[in-house]
Amino acid sequence: MDAQLISSAFDLGAVDGELTPVQHTVSRTWRLNTGTGSYLVKELWPAEAPFWADWLSFGVQHQRAWADPAADALGDILRLTEVLTTAYEQAPDRVITHGDFMPSNVIYGMPGPVLIDWDSVGAESALHETGDTLYHFTDGDVTRLRETVKAYLDATGSEVGARHAELFDKTIGTRLAGLTELLIADAAGGEVTGWKAKIGDREERVASEFRALPSFVQDLRRLSRSILSG
Repeated sequence: MDAQLISSAFDLGAVDGELTPVQHTVSRTWRLNTGTGSYLVKELWPAEAPFWADWLSFGVQHQRAWADPAADALGDILRLTEVLTTAYEQAPDRVITHGDFMPSNVIYGMPGPVLIDWDSVGAESALHETGDTLYHFTDGDVTRLRETVKAYLDATGSEVGARHAELFDKTIGTRLAGLTELLIADAAGGEVTGWKAKIGDREERVASEFRALPSFVQDLRRLSRSILSG
């Protein structure tokens, strides 16, 4: 990563110092300071990163405990990734958001609440972001979700249109992304950090995620239709 090349490519102005590594989750992240501001630079996953079928082949070849559950869920996952991708690409309400707005990232002090962990900032559908945020802050409570989603739509005047099943698309996508992180950790082996380090039996956790994903998706899509069509 070269600070000057990045700044020139995106017309960010004169560079002030080198790229500085910052805390990261899925992608390696650096801070870039220039004359126009301070930016987070993320490393994109390479295009040749394994697809789901490749993960399944890996699991079978290495006799992983999650190989059979992965085979059972593969068709659903392939359809799901296409649905999520299409919904995001066609979303008419994309905005720049914090990207990881949940209770654990809000610290309360004397000056008031402070939002931390800004390494997931990026473009997102306002509807998807709202559904994900409210899902976490209400702890999935259906009554509170109905109340808060209605309040949001009334306050913003947002039109849902035909997007009745999409409210929790980001929540679903985040769980899918978490599964890919577990697969990468299991394939790479060795030491892991963050939430993955707290998992005892990594193989069984991956297997349980494959088993749980289809019903998780169905439940949230059903809930989305119920809330947005009601």
